Amino acid sequence: LPKGTARKLIPKFIGPYWIINDFRNNLFCVELPAHLQQRGVHNVFHALLLRIYVPNDD
Repeated sequence: LPKGTARKLIPKFIGPYWIINDFRNNLFCVELPAHLQQRGVHNVFHALLLRIYVPNDD
């Protein structure tokens, strides 16, 4: 979080990202960009942490 940025103003979700694997136990492997992988973000997430992408029509 950059200094001077209010936590309540940052987006709750980032993406959209492609799901590349389904482990059948509510775990999904997501194709993350290189900068997130370099920061140590794992690419496997539980289904409760993911949301379906709905494009904004604005």
